[in-house]
Amino acid sequence: MRCADVLYVLRYWPTVSETFVAREIGELQRQGVRVAVLSLGTRADGALADGLPEIDGLVAIDTKLYASVQHLDRDNGWSRLDTGAIVEIDCTTNTATTSWTVGQNPILWPHPMDATQLMVSTAGTAGGLWAVDPTSGGKATSLIANADEGLDQWYSIAALSNGIAVGAAYDETWTDATYCFDLDGSAIETVYDVDSWKTSVSLSPTGEAWVAMRASWSAPESPTGIAVMDIATCTDL
Repeated sequence: MRCADVLYVLRYWPTVSETFVAREIGELQRQGVRVAVLSLGTRADGALADGLPEIDGLVAIDTKLYASVQHLDRDNGWSRLDTGAIVEIDCTTNTATTSWTVGQNPILWPHPMDATQLMVSTAGTAGGLWAVDPTSGGKATSLIANADEGLDQWYSIAALSNGIAVGAAYDETWTDATYCFDLDGSAIETVYDVDSWKTSVSLSPTGEAWVAMRASWSAPESPTGIAVMDIATCTDL
């Protein structure tokens, strides 16, 4: 992720790919790219003995970088702790300036309707889809509550600037499905709902939703491939 002309690279330690990562970073530096190294491996709350925060994603807004810290307890089945957080990094000084605890297993994206905010998904019955305002101390405004829709977590979303979106989510039984919806929580419509049909959703350069699907070991007959959807009309192309 590039922020203030610095390239930030997620690196999980310890990892077997450490040599590969170091080689790739070295090549970027030889090309004149500034690569930042910032440790987020220690958190003051000390909830995890291993000290690893499980950083999942990055979003840049101007000269600030935001990292989703999922905070999983790998000593207890990788269970999701309530102390998942968003960490703010000042890219001009390469320092972590503040953080906000947001709930279980946070996943973040740029907010499609407001470039100054983040769109954050959290898991569990208390979770949902949120608009988070970094300029207001991480104030979170609920967009869609998991409990209202029988969901466990939104994990992949493609949204237009008018708030119409296609997204993939697990429900409370851990069956995943793809939905069309508005970011205000209205007009949620199930599009693909097939047991063990694993999906991810991304926004194409021309504004459609690409829905990637693959069969799992438990349902090898499930369709695989990429569906292209018109987001505004919630139809296949």
